[in-house]
Amino acid sequence: MIQVLLVIICLAVFPYQVSSIILESGNINNYEVVYPQKVTALPKGAIQQLEQKYEDAMQYQFKVKGEPVVLHLEKNKDFFPEDYSETHYSPDDREITTNPPVEDHCYYYGHIQNDADSTASISACNGLKGYFTLRGVTYLIEPLKIPESEAHAIYKYENVEKEDEDPKKCEFRRAGTECRPARSECDVAEYCTGQSAECPTDVFHSNGKPCLNNFGYCYNGNCPIMYHQCYALFGPNATVGQDGCFEWNKKGESYFYCRKENDVPIPCAPEDIKCGRLFCELIKNTCKYDYSEDPDYGMVDHGTKCGDGKVCINRHCVDVTTAY
Repeated sequence: MIQVLLVIICLAVFPYQVSSIILESGNINNYEVVYPQKVTALPKGAIQQLEQKYEDAMQYQFKVKGEPVVLHLEKNKDFFPEDYSETHYSPDDREITTNPPVEDHCYYYGHIQNDADSTASISACNGLKGYFTLRGVTYLIEPLKIPESEAHAIYKYENVEKEDEDPKKCEFRRAGTECRPARSECDVAEYCTGQSAECPTDVFHSNGKPCLNNFGYCYNGNCPIMYHQCYALFGPNATVGQDGCFEWNKKGESYFYCRKENDVPIPCAPEDIKCGRLFCELIKNTCKYDYSEDPDYGMVDHGTKCGDGKVCINRHCVDVTTAY
């Protein structure tokens, strides 16, 4: 309940930041992957100024539950007050106040086409991040950490509150009533059978099914990819480390190994180096890894894609067609 109250406050004060707060927390699994496409950049007859990075008006098209929607956005010109200033402190504790120009910011408000009651508050600084309402339902949206991809996550605001709830009981519900929704594209929804008061056993799509636009393969109802694992370990600015970082897993020492035998680190074989310690990048050309006391924390997750048509199983990078 406390988390829900915090979300409500953030929606009112910092709506463009809410989605990253929630998705990064790891509490949301039931989201839809969409690929917003800009369908028009400027209103007819408008001319964008050369020095202007962010347009005054934009439109994006994507699908929500399979239904095409068009998101109309206009720059929120009242977002910053006329006397806006920024104050920071230098290394020698001097207070420095500046009045930066804020006309060309990336914060927008808007609506969904053909829905008069819809609203939207979006940051377009790096992808689309914020919330919108569609037919009375509030959705959060944010970009997924997948390179060279326009993939975004969309999930209902109510899922923030309901994610930890038990599946609905089937008593007094007719056959075909959904009792456990799909939590990801690797999961499937369960429905009441009409013959039992309990929701059927949770089942998933088959392991090895491509997911997240072929960036990963389904594994036990999830779609594990290294980008999301780096996001969870080090935050939204983290990405996957360069290939050279994973060469360290050949050392078979300290944190750098594929598995242990009698508590002795065993080096990764050359073909398995992306199934050992996970390496991320926060600063360009550096190798970042987790220093946890738990030796298995910060390893590449089982089922993660380690190459074209290959996944990590038992710390080996094997062909997905024979892995399961």
